[in-house]
Amino acid sequence: IHHITDLHVPNDGDGRYQEVKDNVLKIMSFIAANPPDLLVITGDLTMVDGSMQACLWIRNNLPSQVDYVVIPGNHDNPEVLAKVFDNQYISAEDFCFRICADEVDLLFVNTHEDCLPTKQLKFIHQEGQRENSILFIHHPPDLISDGFMARNQPLEGYLEVSEAITDSNISDVFCGHYHNAIDKNCQNFRLHLTPSPAFQIKLDSVEFQFEECKPAIR
Repeated sequence: IHHITDLHVPNDGDGRYQEVKDNVLKIMSFIAANPPDLLVITGDLTMVDGSMQACLWIRNNLPSQVDYVVIPGNHDNPEVLAKVFDNQYISAEDFCFRICADEVDLLFVNTHEDCLPTKQLKFIHQEGQRENSILFIHHPPDLISDGFMARNQPLEGYLEVSEAITDSNISDVFCGHYHNAIDKNCQNFRLHLTPSPAFQIKLDSVEFQFEECKPAIR
């Protein structure tokens, strides 16, 4: 599985962010040369919130013959994602689904509105039953640090989400949103934060500060 997140692709003609598109193309080139069984994009596809133009650009640059799953982030419009990626379930109110792999379950939930709906909390309890199941989510279900993102843009009710994961058989959680990379041992599960190809934010700085950004894939 390849995991990418927080692409924040700008609209055409916005020269301020051309480097972002260049970074995303580097990622897509790597994926094409090293095709996975599954590509997972965990939200925030657009620089201009909900831009159909940016989503179309991403779709047109996805490597052919690579299976992928897209889930919304807080900067996405689920209805636009559903239309562009031809998957109406993305915009469904009860969005949450599972892929059964040979030995584990892959679970996908939606924190587009900066929270995880009660129905999806129950989904984690009910569906994360096979040992070592994996959860993909946009927001980290943990504060990770005491920096700007944790103080200003945390997942609402993250403690309740973390408890739901702890009570399930989910062993690993892959997410984005914080624009940095870290691996953290939480209670009964491991959290893997994947960086953004658009810009990187210092995790421990109380003020919003950039770090050097390099495109990356998990």
